[in-house]
Amino acid sequence: MKGSPKKKQPTLVLMVLALAVALWSTFLWWELVQARSQGVDPFCAFGDPGACGKLWDAAFASLVHRWSGVPVAGWGVIWGLAAAAVAAWVRWRGGPPRALRWLAVGGLAAMAGLVAASAAEGLFCSSCSVVYLLTAAFGWLALSGDGGQKAGSSGWPLTLGAVAVAYLVVLVPGLRTPRSTAGEARRALETAAQAATASAPVSSPSPLGSGGGGGLPERFTHGPGTGDEIRDRQLAALIESLPPELRQAMSDLLVTYDRAPVFPEGTPRALDGSPAAPVRIVEFTDTLCSHCAALHDTLDQLKRVAPPGSFSVDRRYYPLDGNCNRTLPVRGPESVRCLTARAKICMENRPGDEAFVADLYREQEQLTEERFWQLASQYSSRSELEVCIADSATATHLAEDVELAARYQPRGTPLVVINGKEAGAFPPFLYALILTGGSVSHPAFSALPAPSL
Repeated sequence: MKGSPKKKQPTLVLMVLALAVALWSTFLWWELVQARSQGVDPFCAFGDPGACGKLWDAAFASLVHRWSGVPVAGWGVIWGLAAAAVAAWVRWRGGPPRALRWLAVGGLAAMAGLVAASAAEGLFCSSCSVVYLLTAAFGWLALSGDGGQKAGSSGWPLTLGAVAVAYLVVLVPGLRTPRSTAGEARRALETAAQAATASAPVSSPSPLGSGGGGGLPERFTHGPGTGDEIRDRQLAALIESLPPELRQAMSDLLVTYDRAPVFPEGTPRALDGSPAAPVRIVEFTDTLCSHCAALHDTLDQLKRVAPPGSFSVDRRYYPLDGNCNRTLPVRGPESVRCLTARAKICMENRPGDEAFVADLYREQEQLTEERFWQLASQYSSRSELEVCIADSATATHLAEDVELAARYQPRGTPLVVINGKEAGAFPPFLYALILTGGSVSHPAFSALPAPSL
């Protein structure tokens, strides 16, 4: 009789571990919602603060959310709740202990799959590793002992039943969780681009109101079209392809952009595109900013799908380091942020400047001063680049960029300006303004919900 409590003790530990997985996964889920609704980097215990967000927006995670209705973090909640419920059932109701083993195997398999997906993306989410450690501990305890197995009790019905109930519990919040804007935005741009060659016109997008009904004010929806049937078709297809939460984002951005003050644009040093383009996008970026890297990819995609001559890009720099940005406090020695900003200015209008910027973004998670010089050596001699970086003219150019950005009182990077007005870095919004020539008024906007501002 004295040995009986000892056999039950592991189930109590397993229940605590499973609840810890559910609670931590709930926190990660909340961080995911904050990142996608407010554009902030999620919490990472250590390492790149943007790594977790990029991993959650990666193809594998987006696929899981799209097909199951629940994000990866939500599946952590499902597993944790199911495992805790089964452990409690085994401990106090004499359920089949094999059910815990099936859950352990499933948890370890899912953990291995997620680690493999992370490795394939070249990313490490330190916050996610907490779930991995807890799951591994659960698996070791559940699989290491006999647990008092009962003959003929497979445990499958209890396992599947617990997972099914937990899935139903989290399904509704899962469906309400914002999807990866990066993935959805890319698909929207591709859909709009394909509409340019469609043989039949795209029907007007169906209106999606937000709560109280109605849509944008008439001045946003009763303007003339672009005068180009293809552009009108692309804009209609773009809005039609957006899920409700992204239509809401588009509506809010249109109103915010319309209200924004206009500031004179600086003279471009290295304009990418025609000076006569009706839309000029000015980007202020930081080399180590993950959202800036995403914007760089977005602009590359827009160059491929937007009508020729419809927009130009003026690259500017706003390094998040007080040593070279007078609007920010100095928090230590000068970082690679300052070095790379000056180097990108030095590379302007030179062969390979675009590839150089892309390489820096690609390496941003491992970008040290040593690695920077290794990359830079492919485009310029070190001695020549060192002279330019140290030149007072380069420092003046960077200071000019900082002053231009400071007028908009940026709270971070990237800062995106369209025709002198601050705009969001949301890809469909950028594409919509490119298609309308910078106008916030078009009949296709009647499909957008009322602003939530």
